[in-house]
Amino acid sequence: MFTDMRQALDLVGKKVDILDHLATLPESERLAADKKLADIEEYYMLNTEPTVGVVELFKFLSSKNIKYTVCTRNLIKPVQHLLDTHLPGVTFHEPVVTRSFQPPKPSPEPLLHISSQWGFPAKEMVMVGDSRDDMLAGLAAGFTTVLIRHEDNAKVETDVPGIDYVIHDFHELIELLS
Repeated sequence: MFTDMRQALDLVGKKVDILDHLATLPESERLAADKKLADIEEYYMLNTEPTVGVVELFKFLSSKNIKYTVCTRNLIKPVQHLLDTHLPGVTFHEPVVTRSFQPPKPSPEPLLHISSQWGFPAKEMVMVGDSRDDMLAGLAAGFTTVLIRHEDNAKVETDVPGIDYVIHDFHELIELLS
């Protein structure tokens, strides 16, 4: 998805963050770029299956009264689609943090906002994600970090030193949390 986004915005091979790039554009160009990104997110939302074990993970978390939410650089629509389509009955704990939160990941601020809202110290929080930004934000916030490794993100494990755990599906996360 991110490769497609970078291609749509003519950022392939450029060392610039997608959201940082959007912020530099004049309003008319930014609106057009936002539309391109939203279309790409929607395509992937409709054509991607959730990670193996996600349903079991949320059942496990609920059964143990463990709070969970989403912190994403995407729009809210894909989050709502995931809930409606693949996780009926699951409700994320507020706050649900999306692209509208500033600054976005890799800043630790979105994660620190969540821990503050919940009243938990960072050392008691876990950031589970599959991107470089997820891991950088989690590490900078002082969270335990868990990388969900797949064929598209193998470099993250070597590019980001200090990741606490690397898993391949959510069944492994359930084992870690048990």
